[in-house]
Amino acid sequence: MRQMVPPDYHSCVDEVLRSSSACRMVVETLANMTGAEAELGWRQSRREGEDPPPHGPGVAEQIPAPVRVIMLENDLKARQESTLGLWQRLAEIMGIPMGQESLVELIESVRMVRDRQQQRITELDARVRELEKSARTGDCD
Repeated sequence: MRQMVPPDYHSCVDEVLRSSSACRMVVETLANMTGAEAELGWRQSRREGEDPPPHGPGVAEQIPAPVRVIMLENDLKARQESTLGLWQRLAEIMGIPMGQESLVELIESVRMVRDRQQQRITELDARVRELEKSARTGDCD
């Protein structure tokens, strides 16, 4: 038997997601389904001569261990690339060439900038309060 190939549901899903009431109804229906109803839904969605796709809590155990290792390695690689991209973006924002400083030094640079900005905000707040006080009393600098 061949594996089930789902039809193009994208346009239908887009329509449902555009309507908050329809979306809420779908979520409530799914939340209220029992395991038997969910299984029945899987059986009804099959096409003639096709096996349903594997689903449920035991699916991960059906995947051979070497395949799972490859999947995890790919996930780890993608996360590492994403994290490196974020670090590069942060270094770019800080105006520091990537690799010039370690990640710890980059974090410390961000902290120092944040502290300087916080100190400047505090100084400006104090100056505004001072000006407001002098405006109320009629004293001008």
